Amino acid sequence: GGYIAEHVPGGNIIVVGGAATDSNGILYREKGVEAIQAKIDSGDYTVIADQYCDGWSPEVAMKAVENALTQNNNDVAAVLCPNDGLAGGAIEALAAQDLAGKVVVTGGDGELAAMKRIAAGTQTMTILKPSAKIAGAAAEAIDAFLSGGTPAWTGSIQNGAGEIQAALVDMVVITADNLKSEIIDAGIFSEAEIYG
Repeated sequence: GGYIAEHVPGGNIIVVGGAATDSNGILYREKGVEAIQAKIDSGDYTVIADQYCDGWSPEVAMKAVENALTQNNNDVAAVLCPNDGLAGGAIEALAAQDLAGKVVVTGGDGELAAMKRIAAGTQTMTILKPSAKIAGAAAEAIDAFLSGGTPAWTGSIQNGAGEIQAALVDMVVITADNLKSEIIDAGIFSEAEIYG
């Protein structure tokens, strides 16, 4: 959502959410929409479709985007997707209307398929959750607990029962501009895997 708010000045937006039965599906959709809400309120953005996708299904995402495109004469500026599977479904629908690469499409999880689409220019961005940094933060927290100390908390999160201390790790937005430095040079995926 933040990426769309920063890079898309206005237009019709399609919101594709994960499973409504999954707390992550609800949270990702809510936070994504929260990031674009000011532009919705100002009239810069019009949400032309907003649909959860049972089972995080790319096929459901594809059908939701197909329907929105049909109902709005293919007039769309961006598709807000919380993960790369849903982005893939959205891009299939856009490609059928010769719109792939012409519409901003977000994703998340840093999947290889997303890296390939970013390299091809059909997916605009994904969010990499750097597993080495996450594992490192977890190991440091465990070490602190085992030593009888307290981990170096960097923030807190609401878990439904209250605020809990957390060791937060920054996520990395991956676009065509940093695909090489953050993914290939970092050894996450090889150039052959992405471009092969």
